[in-house]
Amino acid sequence: MSDTHENLLADYLTRLRAASRELPHNERNELRSQIEEHLRDAVPPHATEAETRTALDRIGDPQALVAEHRDRLGLPARCAGRQEWAVIILLLIGGFIFAVGWIVGAVMLWSSRAWTAREKLIGTLLVPGGLAASLYIGLAVGLSGGQLCEQSGGLARPAVTRCTGGASTMHDVLVGALIIALLLVPLATAIFLARRARAATA
Repeated sequence: MSDTHENLLADYLTRLRAASRELPHNERNELRSQIEEHLRDAVPPHATEAETRTALDRIGDPQALVAEHRDRLGLPARCAGRQEWAVIILLLIGGFIFAVGWIVGAVMLWSSRAWTAREKLIGTLLVPGGLAASLYIGLAVGLSGGQLCEQSGGLARPAVTRCTGGASTMHDVLVGALIIALLLVPLATAIFLARRARAATA
C-alpha cells in the first residue's frame, strides 16, 4: 500500500468526518460506517493512485453525500441568518444588559442549526457572560491586590493610619495579562462562531 494511497483515503475520511458533524449522532455514525465499508470494497489495498482517485470519485464528494443523506432524513440544512448574527452579538455584549442579553443569546445559540454541538459548547463556555463577565472578573482580581488601611488613635493620641499589602509589580503584570486574555477570548469566540456560520451557509 503506497503512501499516496493511504493519504488519499485519510484525506477523504477527514473530509467526511468534518462534513457529517451536522448530522445527529446515530445517523452520523451510520453514514460513516457505510462509506468506510464501501471504501474497503471499492479500493483494494494495493490500488494505485489513479485507481484510488477513480474509486473515490465514483463514491462521491463527502459534502454531497452528507447533503443527500440529510435530505433523505428530512433534516433542514445548516444556514446562517439574522438570528445567528444576533446570537453572536448577544453572546459578546449581551451581558451588559443585566446578563439577560447573554442568556438570551445562549438559548438562541442552542436552538440554531448553523452550528454543531461542539461549536455551541465553545460559544457557551468561552467566556460565559461575554465581555461583561470578563471585565467584572478582571476588575475583581485587580482590586483584590489593593492596600488595606486602618486608622487608630483617639482623643488623647494623634490618629495613625497603617496600610498593609499593596500590589507588587508582578501582580500588576499578571492582572494586566489576565484582563487582556479575558477580553480576547470572547472576541475570538465571536469570530470563530461567525466563521463557522458563514462556512455552514456556504
